[in-house]
Amino acid sequence: MQPSLSLPTALNTETVTAIWRELRNKLKTSKELTLDLQGVTDADSAGVALLVAAISDAKANSKTLQIQNIPKLILDIARIGGVDDMICSCENSD
Repeated sequence: MQPSLSLPTALNTETVTAIWRELRNKLKTSKELTLDLQGVTDADSAGVALLVAAISDAKANSKTLQIQNIPKLILDIARIGGVDDMICSCENSD
């Protein structure tokens, strides 16, 4: 079974530093990781930047990162920033 990480309800400027530490540790110790965004109800551009950084980090280290349950709010912010294709390329609809 692939390791997963469920993100908290807030994925924003106030929470990304702690989330990044946990996410980075999981990526270091796992070849594959699934992020579950089902509980995310509050997000801003810092949250989207965290996802972009995680995707980039995973690719740079030959890891597989999948993202489940991407909220419309995150997709809207990503679209404005021009990174929606990058985030959607990791989407796992399981």
